[in-house]
Amino acid sequence: MLNTIVAESLDGMTTALEAELAQGKDFEEALGALLSREIGRVKRIMFNGDGYSPEWHQEAEERGLLNLRTTLDALQLFDSPKNAALFEKYGVLSPRELSRVRRSPSTSTSRRSTSRAKPPRTSPAPCCCPRPCVI
Repeated sequence: MLNTIVAESLDGMTTALEAELAQGKDFEEALGALLSREIGRVKRIMFNGDGYSPEWHQEAEERGLLNLRTTLDALQLFDSPKNAALFEKYGVLSPRELSRVRRSPSTSTSRRSTSRAKPPRTSPAPCCCPRPCVI
């Protein structure tokens, strides 16, 4: 998730920088202006202290920031529409793949008979792997 968020941020900044350069601005000037805008935009979320401390939890609340304290809390938002759009935009997870992340199996795999197990389906689309991807 974090890598995809970073990729989106870099994509946005690169697009903005390319637009400034297309208007004939000097690279150093355009980059300085971009960084100045970005730092001003994200300053309220920057924190250089201990993100696990009680002080941070209080600080995050005062700043009005979402502060998910556990993995279980974060997983509840994993397939939110905003995250689904982000994953799809960068080809990380399709809506179908994302829907399978939250779906729990109805039976445990340890109870299934191996003699009756269905073979895994393979992806119809080619990928970069030397063998078909199992889905």
